[in-house]
Amino acid sequence: MLENLKQQLLIMRTQLNPPPRYIIVHHSATDGTLLSVNEYHRQKWSFKSSLGWYAGYGYWIDFDGRITQLRDDREEQAATIGFNKCSINICCRGNLDIEQPSAVQIKALNGLISKKQLEYKIPNNNILGHREIANTLCPGKYLFNWLCKNYPSSGFSGRIKDDMRDV
Repeated sequence: MLENLKQQLLIMRTQLNPPPRYIIVHHSATDGTLLSVNEYHRQKWSFKSSLGWYAGYGYWIDFDGRITQLRDDREEQAATIGFNKCSINICCRGNLDIEQPSAVQIKALNGLISKKQLEYKIPNNNILGHREIANTLCPGKYLFNWLCKNYPSSGFSGRIKDDMRDV
């Protein structure tokens, strides 16, 4: 009963949060499944979402293009320090620094970004790769290259185009 009350309070609090202003794209940097990533995040933070997941992303896109929502769009995420309360974080499964995302992953990602941009009026320059606001290689050079081609203006430090030379 207490767990149900906690969940209801979390849902109510989430509904009062402002809409997201950014979409931040990640890769899992591993072939691990959603369940293994969820368990890793549970052990690391134990920050359970209103949807029952521990993974810190808002959405997970699997190799086959299947999208799983992990957190409510207005719920605090656990994926990008300084942006967790104002962003939707989308993670594509795989190490996209050494392998290309699948065509169906890209199609799913593009569709999800477009849908959330329309829903929350998020401009193109607020679609970011994780590396643009953190010291990381995420979302991997191949996915980052796709972001640079499709969302060429970041509004922050600018996309690191040198990373694309090997792509």
